[in-house]
Amino acid sequence: MQLVHGASHRKGVVPRVVLGTRFPDGFRTAVLALALATTTTTTACAPSWVATAFERVRPASRQAEAWLLFQRHCRSCHGNLGAGDGPYAATFRTPAPDLRPLAAAAADGQTLVEHILRGSPPEDGAENAMPAFGDVLSDRQARAIVALLAHLGRELQAEDSDGARLFRARCASCHGPSGEGDGPLAAELIPRPRDLTRSWYRFRSSPSGEGPHIADLSASLERGLGVTAMGRFGALGHDRIEQLAAFVGALTTLDPDPEQATGAVPPAGGEEEIARGRVLYDEARCWQCHGVDGRGDGPSGRELRDDGGRASLPANLRRPWRLKGGVDVASLARTIGNGLNGTPMPSYGEVLETDDLWALAHYVRSLGEARPVVPIVLPVRRSTRRLPRDPNDRYWTTLDPTSIPLGPQSFVAPRWHRPAIDVAEVRVGWFADELAFHLAWDDPFEDRASEDVALVAQSVDDPRRPGRWRLPDQASLRLIRVPEEGPLPPLEGHEDGPLQARLRWSSEAQQPSEVDGCCASASFDNGRWQLVLARSRVAPETRQLLRPGARLALSLQLWEGSQGEHGPRHAISSWIPFTLPEG
Repeated sequence: MQLVHGASHRKGVVPRVVLGTRFPDGFRTAVLALALATTTTTTACAPSWVATAFERVRPASRQAEAWLLFQRHCRSCHGNLGAGDGPYAATFRTPAPDLRPLAAAAADGQTLVEHILRGSPPEDGAENAMPAFGDVLSDRQARAIVALLAHLGRELQAEDSDGARLFRARCASCHGPSGEGDGPLAAELIPRPRDLTRSWYRFRSSPSGEGPHIADLSASLERGLGVTAMGRFGALGHDRIEQLAAFVGALTTLDPDPEQATGAVPPAGGEEEIARGRVLYDEARCWQCHGVDGRGDGPSGRELRDDGGRASLPANLRRPWRLKGGVDVASLARTIGNGLNGTPMPSYGEVLETDDLWALAHYVRSLGEARPVVPIVLPVRRSTRRLPRDPNDRYWTTLDPTSIPLGPQSFVAPRWHRPAIDVAEVRVGWFADELAFHLAWDDPFEDRASEDVALVAQSVDDPRRPGRWRLPDQASLRLIRVPEEGPLPPLEGHEDGPLQARLRWSSEAQQPSEVDGCCASASFDNGRWQLVLARSRVAPETRQLLRPGARLALSLQLWEGSQGEHGPRHAISSWIPFTLPEG
């Protein structure tokens, strides 16, 4: 399907839903087996339907199927437990709702079933992003998902539970029934789920070679691991998280320590402490992997491998929401001191003194930027001179940047993936008869050469390839004219018309280009692209679109070539409205 970011459905318009055809064999086999085991149709004919849906026919198989469907189609927005805290919820203007109390309180699940199958009606609000799943899910499957959500909602009130049962219900779909990382969804996830029976745990406060503390496992369960498929389980509550952590700890070959080591209180991170950390960052050669400015663009970045021989790209320290081990100073100091087992991240605990670890952690923390939210409106600066084409021109620094979050377009193969780029800065200038956009985003590698696209299509899901693709980086900016009032249109499903325009750029173009009133000029430095896209009113099709006082909206699409992104695999933003100045 094509997920409609930040847009509602106009009356009579339903977003296109395209069923993917390329599924990993493991997932296809698992779903087929579950479907054969649950052939009897469940109907909602009484208020007790929600409470009994799992028990009617093969309850274990039915709940497993519902859980797989929810993880595949709903988790990225609504979170692992339906609480509205999915890894890409931040890309929507309207937050994803907590579905559990809605489902648990519903006397009849029919309303929620129709909501899943038909998407959001216009009266739900101008920025609702719920697409229609009618071409992807059957009525029976939608009912199973609603029953699962109702079950989760009721379970929030449960007083006791068992760690093994929680693991089967919450974790086995990815980590497998025995915790070996071989669940039915494992083949589709990048990175793959961890083999919990192995001894090398990455996020721990215990010394290298020892098992993790139970508190370490509880912290990972509660906060999740960045924007990976391992989401936040804090909604389970403290007691159930501890029960689940104890069960997970029992799976490893090393006995986990039930006690947590006493942690020292971090010193205050003043300017002197951060400055000393900056010096240590250079002396410890952290830039060799993470880059001079911490964007993960160090000279060793492309060649790093984990213990399994898979690519292991350095973290972008400016995007703290992507860090898996925690972003507070204590967690950063722990990661620096203990390293990350099985990865190229070494332990500095025997190289640096404790005070130095704190200083370096404070500096790394100072690099982190706030995660952006979808802006209500994009500011436009009216210029008194012609807008520069050079993205490094000092003029662009006089305009305030607007950070825009980006996410995946949809969650059906081949579009179901984690985009490499999740935020971009946009500046907009307007002069006389031309409109120009200055875009900037982090990218560890400058990708200009191309590979055979047919080869890419066959192996784009290969988890060993991140960082080693030879595909161009690309950008596309779509402009539309929007009404003064009312909802914005769906992002996809409408062809460009007289009141729409696209501005495109590819890094394959070595020199700035200007054709038919469109200009594209880019530069790359220190793991960051800067790009100017300009459009003038010279072309007849843009005279009405780019008139003074017009209300417009833009949507940005970005491709990271070294991550194998091309065609439908890209990051996309919601519609961001703005108004051209008069005169």
